[in-house]
Amino acid sequence: MHHLNLQEPLDLFSTGLIVNNFEIVERLALVEISCSEHSWLLFFVFNLNRYFVERKLILKKLHLVVKTSLVAILLFIMSACSTKYENRQIISELFPSVSGKNLEGVVSNIPKDFSGRKVLFLLGYVQNAQFDIDRWLIGLDMTNTEVEVYELPTIQGMFPRFFETQINQGMRNGIPKSLWKGVITIFDDGETIQEFTGNINPNNARVILLNEKTEILFFDDSGFSVESLNNLRTQINRTISDETG
Repeated sequence: MHHLNLQEPLDLFSTGLIVNNFEIVERLALVEISCSEHSWLLFFVFNLNRYFVERKLILKKLHLVVKTSLVAILLFIMSACSTKYENRQIISELFPSVSGKNLEGVVSNIPKDFSGRKVLFLLGYVQNAQFDIDRWLIGLDMTNTEVEVYELPTIQGMFPRFFETQINQGMRNGIPKSLWKGVITIFDDGETIQEFTGNINPNNARVILLNEKTEILFFDDSGFSVESLNNLRTQINRTISDETG
């Protein structure tokens, strides 16, 4: 680690030595930051695009790199300073009332809009949680598990709210339009949910199955495994048996 120096990644990016969002985030990850230094990072994010525009360095391809890098930097800022909450076991509790917006722009009141039917939420608190979410989605698909599934990127903190539009657009760029309805981003109430479940080991998805009364029937925060998937499927099949019996 070394002292905060935002000019270094900016200079390297401008000379072409840093050419993509992964490299620029790696450089920033080597910078020792505290919550009080977020203003410097935000200054860097706001001025990066203008830096290139003023110097007429942007070609169409480079401009796309800059925009995707901004999304990655914003995600880095979110995870760099966030409140930690101890993990909890929340089975049999009611899911808290929160609101979010799917990638089509439609507001969802959760869990109110899903009452009366079973639904599975896959919550991700940091960007890397997407890897775990993808494993759950693949497992559910390969086993033909019949359940309504929604991804809930859930981000806490004040700063991410300022960039909600840019963050959502970054997600749209990486997700087929046919799936936008099933991705609901939560910004304003991100703190509420993370405190409810706990957010230790944030790379693990929070997997929550709700019944028709919005009670939590299944919860897992240990990361995808065949055993966890089988436990989820057992709970889903049990509720189906109860309904038909």
